[in-house]
Amino acid sequence: MVKTVIRFKVWIEKDCKPLIGKGGYEILKAIDQYGSIAKASEVLGMSYKFIWSYIKRLEENLGERVVEMRRGGRGKGGTWLTPAGRNLLETYEMAESVVREALLEVGDLVIACNEPAVKVNDVVKSLLAGCI
Repeated sequence: MVKTVIRFKVWIEKDCKPLIGKGGYEILKAIDQYGSIAKASEVLGMSYKFIWSYIKRLEENLGERVVEMRRGGRGKGGTWLTPAGRNLLETYEMAESVVREALLEVGDLVIACNEPAVKVNDVVKSLLAGCI
C-alpha cells in the first residue's frame, strides 16, 4: 500500500513580499535564544554575513526593525528581538500550529476512508474554497 503524506510550508508575506518562512523563523529563534548573531550563525551553520543580510532584507520588507544590537564584543555586546521581531516569531508559530492541526484532521479522514486520494482532494478543495 502506498502511504499518502501531506506536507506543507508556511511563510508570512507583507504586500506580496516574503518576510519569514521556516529558515527565517529559525534565524530569529536562534538570535532570541542566544542573544547573538555570531552564535546563531554558528549553531545554524550559516555565515554571519548571510544572517545579517537576511535580517536587513526582512527589516526593509517589513518596514521596521526586528532586532536591536549593542556592540561591545564578547560578553559586552548583544542582540535581541524587537517587539516586531517577537510578533513575527509568535505569528509564524501560531500559523504553523493551525495548519498542522488542520492537516491532522484531514489525515484522520484519509486514514478512515478507502480512497485516500479522492478524499484528500475533496477535503483540500473544501478548505481552500474559503480562501479563494
